[in-house]
Amino acid sequence: MASKRQRIVAAIVARMKLINGTGDYVTNIANRAQDSQTGWQEEELPAISVFDLTANATPASIGAGIPRPGILHDMQVMIRGFVKSGSDSSDVRQLLADIQTAIRQDFTWTDGTGPTVMQTRQISDEVTRTDSFEIDGCVQTIEVQFITQKFNAVT
Repeated sequence: MASKRQRIVAAIVARMKLINGTGDYVTNIANRAQDSQTGWQEEELPAISVFDLTANATPASIGAGIPRPGILHDMQVMIRGFVKSGSDSSDVRQLLADIQTAIRQDFTWTDGTGPTVMQTRQISDEVTRTDSFEIDGCVQTIEVQFITQKFNAVT
């Protein structure tokens, strides 16, 4: 069985793949969203990579639905949008807006087994630039909160 972190990242990747230029989305990433990919080729852009970062753990109070002994995790996730060289700043801002639209569809990142997290918080967003200040993408950082049993990555 996949770890809780893997289920969360997989749910976020699946949601990002919905950014296809139709409905509420302007940008079309053509299904190019991956877990932790950094080596995108220019012809593959725009694309999105999802990176799980630090998860701070705190013992959870015992209550309804909380496993014993429960650990509450606050994990930051970086959603990185990559764009072609020479992209216009308005296109990058639109990609960032489309990422935020995808996030707000379901703050619990439900997968085939149910919600993967308790809540999602917006931490920061930015347009990213190279050392020469050429725009190369965007970053949306979120924090998700979930519970597992002590030293149990799966439940």
